[in-house]
Amino acid sequence: MYIELTAADQFIQQVLDVVTQDLSKTWLLMFGEKDLPALPPVIEALKQHQAKFFGGIFPGIIDQEQKYESGLVLKALPEDTVLLTVPGLENADFEIEVLPEVTQNNSPQSALVLLDGLTANVATFLRKLYSAYGDTINYMGGGAGSLTLQQQPCVFNQEGIFQDMALVAFIPTKSTLGVKHGWQKIVEPIMATGTDKNVITELNWDNAFDIYKDVVEASSGQSFAQHDFFDLAKGYPFGINKEGVEVIVRDPITVNEKGALVCVGEVPQNTSLAILKGEKQHLIDAAGEAALACQRASKAKDNDYLVFDCISRVLFLEDDFGAELHAVKEGLGHPENLSGALTLGEISSYGEGYIEFFNKTIVVGSLEV
Repeated sequence: MYIELTAADQFIQQVLDVVTQDLSKTWLLMFGEKDLPALPPVIEALKQHQAKFFGGIFPGIIDQEQKYESGLVLKALPEDTVLLTVPGLENADFEIEVLPEVTQNNSPQSALVLLDGLTANVATFLRKLYSAYGDTINYMGGGAGSLTLQQQPCVFNQEGIFQDMALVAFIPTKSTLGVKHGWQKIVEPIMATGTDKNVITELNWDNAFDIYKDVVEASSGQSFAQHDFFDLAKGYPFGINKEGVEVIVRDPITVNEKGALVCVGEVPQNTSLAILKGEKQHLIDAAGEAALACQRASKAKDNDYLVFDCISRVLFLEDDFGAELHAVKEGLGHPENLSGALTLGEISSYGEGYIEFFNKTIVVGSLEV
């Protein structure tokens, strides 16, 4: 459900009118970052009504076939949803201190993961989460944060608004997933011979930007000297080669003064990479395929649908992004309960069930009602 921004008191009352209809539910709140209202009064009002809730601030939000830069999307999650808070992701030695026992009865479980998309150690967090629960759970979610790529508090719960934090909602229901990106390889293999978490310092034992620049300029016929880095780079991400599945996309967002490429998401040392290129129709088709795969995997008649779509796909597709959302709705059979967020990195189970952090990808998930 989408709620448009209005005067502060009226907006809070609209939120309460929806949430207090069923306080047995856990409520997911996804805000668009533009004209963001003051969140502490919203949080306090929900706390006073003893509502159970969590959420994030995103570059954009999705309701049905529409994207919004401002406002709020509300979604009710089932009773008995269990919330986990993991702070301190900026520290490499962070720990998940309390692990809820959610799989002991062999009942279906799904995990919705929201985190600060610009924090460090995302891969470490996901690895620890997977180590605790394995493939007994389907995972989906994405990174919150600002399109400015300036880190700031962006996920919240009853305790406040935080950065460098992950929130996990364990949902007692079966889910299905579709994950696709549609980017095509143009050059491979390239070895990431020097990396530091999400920074690529060397490719094939040479300066990372020099190697990347040669490929992109030759393919695009344009020059980085005449364009902002991201204007060209948004059409030429990296792909981490994986056996038997689509490559995992890594989005280079800036180049530093040493010619190192800063990506959203970690790139392991000595990883085999490809440089990818985007064609709009391929991306739109891939979104439809992800939705269709999600729908076909579900045996339930009624589902609730969530989509986590990378904000850089919006920047690349521009006016054609509406066609991507239409492809998703069509692939799902035109449901009336589709909502989601435009994210800084996407999270999903993938391949043999392992949890991955993606860039420039769309994750479509269904929750059995």
